[in-house]
Amino acid sequence: MLHEEPSRSPGKASAAVHRRDLRRAKAHLADRLHDPGLTLLAVSQDLGFSLRYLHELFREADTTPRAWLYALRLDRARAMLSGAGYDAQSISSIALRVGFKDASHFSRAFKSRFGTNPATYRRTQRTSKGDRVR
Repeated sequence: MLHEEPSRSPGKASAAVHRRDLRRAKAHLADRLHDPGLTLLAVSQDLGFSLRYLHELFREADTTPRAWLYALRLDRARAMLSGAGYDAQSISSIALRVGFKDASHFSRAFKSRFGTNPATYRRTQRTSKGDRVR
């Protein structure tokens, strides 16, 4: 059974229900972040929402499900690039782990979001951590 579409009139679907559903949607997307084949239709079906309702939840949060997932993937990749536990992993491997299909696309997206490419970011993080230890 699909979740009812949100109503434009007050009282039909409460703000508390929307907040709960948005939290569920974000948690589900975060759990599946590594899957480059993830579709919003599959997410909405997994959650028992219509695709329209899924989009409405994120619209109320001033974003889209795709933009939110994309930002989360880039944030996770940045954390991995600066984390000591991922030093041995290649940038391509990290890109794949956070759901990017293509390393060059990941590098362009990373540079667009953070102003530097992943390799430079990693090198800078390693240098700054080394400086703090001395």
